[in-house]
Amino acid sequence: MVATNDNPPALDDLNWLEVVPDEVIAIKDRTPATTVIDELVAERKAYPCFCTPAELREMPASPRNHKELTLYDGRCRSLSADDQKALTKAGRKPTFRLRTEDDPAKTLIKRLQAYMPKQANDFVILESDGTPTTEFSAVFNDQDAQASHTMLHQRDMAHVHQRILIAQALDMKSPEFVSIADVEQTGGESNWKTISGLRDAGFHPVAVRSSLLNAGWSEASSGDVRSQATQFKLTKLNKETSFIDLNALQESNSDVLQKMDNDDQVNAIFEHLARRGFAFEDRDKRWRKKFVDLVVEDLNTLADAEAMAGLVLTSSVNYDKRAAEQLRDDKTQNLIDQFEGCIKKGKSNSLKDWKGIFAKFRSQVDIPGRALATIRLVLTGERTGPNLAVLSTLLGEEGTALRLQKARKYRSR
Repeated sequence: MVATNDNPPALDDLNWLEVVPDEVIAIKDRTPATTVIDELVAERKAYPCFCTPAELREMPASPRNHKELTLYDGRCRSLSADDQKALTKAGRKPTFRLRTEDDPAKTLIKRLQAYMPKQANDFVILESDGTPTTEFSAVFNDQDAQASHTMLHQRDMAHVHQRILIAQALDMKSPEFVSIADVEQTGGESNWKTISGLRDAGFHPVAVRSSLLNAGWSEASSGDVRSQATQFKLTKLNKETSFIDLNALQESNSDVLQKMDNDDQVNAIFEHLARRGFAFEDRDKRWRKKFVDLVVEDLNTLADAEAMAGLVLTSSVNYDKRAAEQLRDDKTQNLIDQFEGCIKKGKSNSLKDWKGIFAKFRSQVDIPGRALATIRLVLTGERTGPNLAVLSTLLGEEGTALRLQKARKYRSR
């Protein structure tokens, strides 16, 4: 696998998945896209398009999977220089379109002719903000990588002709194009999850990599990528659309986390927390192991540890206006006193000890559910949240006492 270095986030994604490219090609200093476009305009191979969204909607609708919603009718092709100046002065920012011939296939070599649609319309190659389209940039990537073959999902093949025509206009060679089945996501949120999005959501690379492999390749195993590569052939890929079920991925992710040994769990969880901005440099290895031991059973994703980390790694707790009013109530203050009494009478060295403290507290109050909700508000500032016994175990008796002390400051005098 050959990669280029012009997209660092993509390389980070590959590295996170433990997919190491065989070669990374350093992109040469490229002529800015706007300069290239200016040259194409001077050669009458491209032109500025000043059409508004409303004007574009008047044109015929595009076929399914087309890059643009409508088929451009070429109305800006013959604008005079004066017309272009007037439209620019009026505040219109143009896109730039490649000028296509009536029968572009006749000037192409035979292997590329099959990709040409029956009707090829002028299409955008530079957006109005100066950003080149994906197809425009891809042509340069293919050239810099000296690509012989490029794989595209089936839906992307509908506009591969744009890459071919751009390359032709720039006197560049097009590689062979190979289509692979499309990929769709199901379950979970409606928004498409990218690799970096899955990472931020707390998925483990092993689970994600396995899910991706199994979605498109029935012979995939749980081994590392390099060992599986020896068995891989394009012809073995699924021919139909592949589906990635995010709900199933979450279950798989949980299995991966639960089956790790403890050291790997600690590393995975705290690497995720560090990436998400949590500061825990002052916490030693024993504390980190304790944290993981207490939260790991409830983890579906690494992100599930963030809520507990946010409560534990902050030195204090903040109360909103509504919470402050509740803390001023004498009933709330009495519950705090009762809870502190249970702490003083019991042991508080382990999760088992804290479970005993909370059980004792429940037995002493009239409405246990409401009383525990009040203590949760005192300890976290929230009305819903994590297991209180686990939280207090991580806070320790001193940390729990500090939060009770802060809540007591609201006592009516």
